[in-house]
Amino acid sequence: MGADAPEFQLEGQQLAFYRAIGELLYFQERIFVYVAEGALKTDHSFYLAGQRFLTLHYQIERLAKATA
Repeated sequence: MGADAPEFQLEGQQLAFYRAIGELLYFQERIFVYVAEGALKTDHSFYLAGQRFLTLHYQIERLAKATA
């Protein structure tokens, strides 16, 4: 940083507050693809702050080939 750049430091409770906000806003997703009963399937789960809040279940099918 240059000499004119403002100095910014977090200390004590301020630092703890920003760490807590970062943990709350932590977003993650997990995609699990597998074959069951001869079909390709997936479970797509979303997590916020380490807690799952949505899981979608898909069955994947191959598109039919287009005829010319």
